[in-house]
Amino acid sequence: MFTDSAEKLSKRCGFTLIEILVVISTIALLAAILFPVFARARENARRTSCQSNLKQIGIGLLQYSQDYDEMTILVYENYSNTSPPFVPRWNDILQPYVKSAQLFSCPSATGIDKVFALNDLSQPGSYGTNYYAVQTGNSHPEQRSPVTDFWLGQFIKIAALEAPATTVSVADLTYKNIVAIKLPAFLSDVSTTPDLPVAINSADYPRILPGSYGGIVERHLDTTNVWYCDGHVKAVKLDALAKTATSGGITFLPAFTIKVD
Repeated sequence: MFTDSAEKLSKRCGFTLIEILVVISTIALLAAILFPVFARARENARRTSCQSNLKQIGIGLLQYSQDYDEMTILVYENYSNTSPPFVPRWNDILQPYVKSAQLFSCPSATGIDKVFALNDLSQPGSYGTNYYAVQTGNSHPEQRSPVTDFWLGQFIKIAALEAPATTVSVADLTYKNIVAIKLPAFLSDVSTTPDLPVAINSADYPRILPGSYGGIVERHLDTTNVWYCDGHVKAVKLDALAKTATSGGITFLPAFTIKVD
């Protein structure tokens, strides 16, 4: 009798090959459905963390300006010094206000874009500051970056910002396909010839809005995080930043340009 009960129990606990295949197929189907959802949720969390970094960086920039008669921070104190020991970049100068090097590393960045070290051009970090400048003739109001155009020795006052809510100050930066000194800035004019507005590089994924020093990159679910000059942070598409305008025969990018009297 004991043998019969054990035999019946073993029969009840067994699975047929078809049942096992059905279970495996169901698990595989659920994984295919849920894994992209989990990946998107993880990237959403990273985007939020990145926005927190930018918010703290932005607060530091505003505190710096309050201490220096509302002047914006220098992009770089001495562009000619490219050998150690390096002189400070804007994110080095900002350290007394933010007291953290980790803030300059985006959780979604990879490679050289992720690593930041103080006073080291070879480790620029994940964020770039607006260094775009448009040279114009005497017949048109002079256009400058909302952050100091160090090449021309111009300091910009916060009061000079005509549209701070739409003017980019700091954004996600990449050096992919950018061959230049590792200065944490983007869209820069490094000569007396005006920079022309650049086109979005759609050949790469994520997409890049390239500049002379670095490019703004859509590394957060096809958006880039931006800290605007009025103090708010927002995830935006590059298409919004690449829109051009023309005034006095000069074509420029309003998202990166201000007028200085």
